[in-house]
Amino acid sequence: MRNIITISCLLCISNALFSQGGLRDRTENRNTQTAERPLAPDYSEIQSWASHPLKHDVGDTIPEPLRKTYLHDSTVDVFFIHPTTYLRKVNNQMNGDINNEQLNYRTDNRTILNQASVFNEYRLFAPRYRQANYSAYLSFMGGYQQVFDTAYEDVKNAFQYYLSRWNNGHPFFIAAHSQGSQHAVRLIKEMIEGTALEKKLISAYVIGIPPVKNPNLSMPPCTDSTQTGCYIAWNSFTEEFRNQFNFLGRTELQTVNPLTWTNAETLAKSSLHKGAIVKDINSVKSQALSAQIKDGKLVIATEAIDLPDRMENLHVLDINLFYVDIRNNLRTRVKAYRRKQGSI
Repeated sequence: MRNIITISCLLCISNALFSQGGLRDRTENRNTQTAERPLAPDYSEIQSWASHPLKHDVGDTIPEPLRKTYLHDSTVDVFFIHPTTYLRKVNNQMNGDINNEQLNYRTDNRTILNQASVFNEYRLFAPRYRQANYSAYLSFMGGYQQVFDTAYEDVKNAFQYYLSRWNNGHPFFIAAHSQGSQHAVRLIKEMIEGTALEKKLISAYVIGIPPVKNPNLSMPPCTDSTQTGCYIAWNSFTEEFRNQFNFLGRTELQTVNPLTWTNAETLAKSSLHKGAIVKDINSVKSQALSAQIKDGKLVIATEAIDLPDRMENLHVLDINLFYVDIRNNLRTRVKAYRRKQGSI
């Protein structure tokens, strides 16, 4: 059995990022001087990619209950930007080194296996990048912009290389979680909106975006399951944690309920839930939770899933709680995109 996530470590981090107390400025107590940056990735080398169609990797994993219905479509791409896995600084570097084998193992076996694999019915591209250390999120009044810029520089370079070498005119999704979504929003704003790529972007799943300032997208939020050229975003909480949460410096992205794929604030009952994967990649639980948008937050209620104690902030499970729902919705949006393009 493969564990989805080492909860004890990531829980304290996500609570620090998203709780009211965790958002207080701490620059006065923090030394923002950082060590020399690691070398930039070379995206012509396959090892610079955590998941790539030209190699076999954990992103290819198909949960056992979903294998019978698995259909691979090599005419559609997904560009996936993984969340923060650089938890402990190495040599005082605030940006992770993509040649750090331990860091790559953590990235692959936590986020690529359990998040990126949601998207593997299509050609999956997931770059390694010099991600910001999680401690960069504990100061919101400056000091670490260069750290985030370095991470974004890699993501942008990876996307440009993907476009020039492998895209071949394919329609594509942007998909991301947490820090990855922070970079994805900037990528969409700088490289996709207002360009010819807008017509190739089926939709963007920018999930679990951290509470930091981001550019406002011109792209609209998705309001139904078939809309294209739109974004999908949410952050997951229990009711108990929702009341404590404060979005300081938050993005203006609107929340979409992944059970209804709308912005409606009505309760989406558990009968709509297609499936979560929480503890074991080969164990799918369907009709296991309800979800409702309240005050811009996605509030989850479940008795069917054993959540770790004190896990009121469900940030690390944003994707896993809706694993099959996302997978099915990708198919729906691809079909809708092709109808609009006259492909079918």
